[in-house]
Amino acid sequence: MTLGRYNIDSPIDEPILNGYKGANGQGIAANTLGIKAAVVNTNYGWATEMAIPLDMFNVEVKDQGVIGFNIQMNDDDDGGDRDHKLSWSEKELAAGELSYSNPSVFGELKFLIDYLSVNPNDSTVTTWGATK
Repeated sequence: MTLGRYNIDSPIDEPILNGYKGANGQGIAANTLGIKAAVVNTNYGWATEMAIPLDMFNVEVKDQGVIGFNIQMNDDDDGGDRDHKLSWSEKELAAGELSYSNPSVFGELKFLIDYLSVNPNDSTVTTWGATK
């Protein structure tokens, strides 16, 4: 699924995926899938944060559980072909343009249990976790 810059300043529960806003009705209303996203301008370009319900992919979240995962950023500065590509998965970068059809090149996302850090007075200081 694609979340584009055309969603800048859209309400968090109304992003459009895989298309553009407009009268032609292209794209998918993400809220029909339970997806939320924020897209904002920054001093260095734009940034996004997205929440995807894992149950839509039948993912069971458990300690030490691992799923295939990939995020890509495609950049076109001049309205032509893609100028740059960033990918979270090193396997996908090494294999080339395969992630759209071959999930074996996805990276791995590992779920870990959160632990509470407690100070000597038995009060919680912070929540922390480890990531792979």
